[in-house]
Amino acid sequence: MITFNLTLLAQMANFFIAYVLLGKFLLKPVYNAIKKEDEEKKTLQDAVLNEAAELATKEMRKKEEWQAVQRIFQEQSPSTQSTISLDVNDGIKKIPSLTETDKAKLSKIIASQVGRKVIHD
Repeated sequence: MITFNLTLLAQMANFFIAYVLLGKFLLKPVYNAIKKEDEEKKTLQDAVLNEAAELATKEMRKKEEWQAVQRIFQEQSPSTQSTISLDVNDGIKKIPSLTETDKAKLSKIIASQVGRKVIHD
């Protein structure tokens, strides 16, 4: 059986004092430090999410602008086939031994070959 004497009361008082002091000077600062780190982590995560959303928006805008530039370039660039065929026709006309139909066929073949080479390279 437990007897209540002065030693037991002193141990209870020491335990209560230790509990209060540890809670105030050790546990509370540790709890506050953990809470502060969690808040900083949340702030950084929010900043990363905001930056990712902004980056995605910029990438989408960049892609749209690039497609617009490509579309404008395609609309405004001259046809390579017609330019090549004109230059080839000028050179082929100087060959006297070919008939007009042979000159036309040769002109089309050369123009298509050069056009494919230009497009692929």
